[in-house]
Amino acid sequence: MMKHIRRSVTTAIIGSALLLTPSVAMAAPVEPAGTENVDSYISQLVEMNPGVSYGEFEDAIASEAIKSGRSELDVAKKALDELNAALAESGAATRLGANADRNPGKANQAGDVFYSPTSSLDVTHGHSGIYSTTTMVVEAPGPGQNSANHSYTNVKVAPGSLKQSVSTTQANRNAAVEMAKTLTGREYNLNFLFNKTARGAMNCSQLVWVAYIDGVGIDLDDDDQSTAVFPYEIRDSKWTVTYGTVA
Repeated sequence: MMKHIRRSVTTAIIGSALLLTPSVAMAAPVEPAGTENVDSYISQLVEMNPGVSYGEFEDAIASEAIKSGRSELDVAKKALDELNAALAESGAATRLGANADRNPGKANQAGDVFYSPTSSLDVTHGHSGIYSTTTMVVEAPGPGQNSANHSYTNVKVAPGSLKQSVSTTQANRNAAVEMAKTLTGREYNLNFLFNKTARGAMNCSQLVWVAYIDGVGIDLDDDDQSTAVFPYEIRDSKWTVTYGTVA
């Protein structure tokens, strides 16, 4: 689940999600040129994600292929499909986005989550966080900032942000909160496309997803083969129910 960078025909994954130039955000899905192979997909991913190197993507794809029993080609193609879907979501949501200039308010209970259609440079990328109490939030703010558990008054969201409950018991929500607290102090993870397979550095939606999947076994992303979870996917999860909107 907050910031952006300019670069011609590139997309950076930042903040709780993608940093895109307006022209890229509204563009048609990108397809690898020429023969379909792993290298062609990785090259596209590197071009669109300047914060992650070719070698990092190569290692992540190889590792996931071994873990899942899928081919490296299938894993790489799925990663690019995920990125294209995130680009489409960003383009569709841009009209809702705004600079983050307010806080999300208090939650109904610990374990609630929020989604912010945060934008910068007229591009919406989104941000996520989890409430550790009704007034405290665990979040991964963005590049250069470690994940933290702090007052909701220190969290910046955009108008139209949603507060959501997770449809489970309070005991399960509390277990997710305890897991989230163990993820504080982490550096920011720029590799959004494989954030479901990593447990080191954290980005915003990764932190919220890990809190629930590792803390209590609830998967807030409905795609079993996906290696990435984006803020909008948690927002749209079958587990999350919206109860408040930030004006």
